[in-house]
Amino acid sequence: MTKSVLKLSLIALVFLQLLSSCKKYQYVSVVGDSYRADINENIIETDSVVIRYDFRGRGCPVTINVVNKLNQPLYVDWSKSSVIINGQRFSYWSDAATIKSNTESVEYQWTKNISTTNSTTNGVIVKNERISFIPPHSGVIYTPVQLRKQWIELPDTSTAKNVQIATQVESMNGKLYSFTQDASPLEFRSFLTTATNEQFTSPRFFDNTFWINNIIETQASPDNLLNTLPNQFYNSKATGFGAFMGGVALAGGIVVILLT
Repeated sequence: MTKSVLKLSLIALVFLQLLSSCKKYQYVSVVGDSYRADINENIIETDSVVIRYDFRGRGCPVTINVVNKLNQPLYVDWSKSSVIINGQRFSYWSDAATIKSNTESVEYQWTKNISTTNSTTNGVIVKNERISFIPPHSGVIYTPVQLRKQWIELPDTSTAKNVQIATQVESMNGKLYSFTQDASPLEFRSFLTTATNEQFTSPRFFDNTFWINNIIETQASPDNLLNTLPNQFYNSKATGFGAFMGGVALAGGIVVILLT
């Protein structure tokens, strides 16, 4: 490798480091009519069932944990369960399969200048079950949808409060925006259909409302946070400087390829 190529490679590494630190994050809290502030959880409990909603992760994944408290089986029909946004229904079940795959590569170095690579790809076809069978005193965890992958545009920063975000290294600055249910940027309902027999002759319904009540904007990345909350998801976007550096890094990568 020539000195010029080495220098360009080092510059590219610096660009990548700058890119990783030029992101803004939104940490979005979701509460509802079943929210318990003491444990930061949205939880519904009756004499027969416990239902927990977990939203942590990127893009607001809806993870539903249904626990059967009965001495007999419980069933959940996901095809008759939905999330409702602005009056529009989106089913928790889709009659479609996805392929999850991984590729393993092995490189053989025959001489100083000649090498070959052998790759093997393994795939598994995965399809969500339409009806979940839950034995007595057990549970099922189901993650059917992501609700909000987009960055949420917020009002002027004068309406925000300055907060400190605890990370593994140090505290970082953030802006906290709070919303009432009526002014929330996202409100939705979750509707579940359950029964104690597979024919669903006597179904029981759970209809719960959720909304965003807090959004924190900061440059603290999820990997560095001390705690994650079950009612909080996140999204990210590049800052203006980060987007500019991304273009520069891409151009730098092209130069390196041409010179090697």
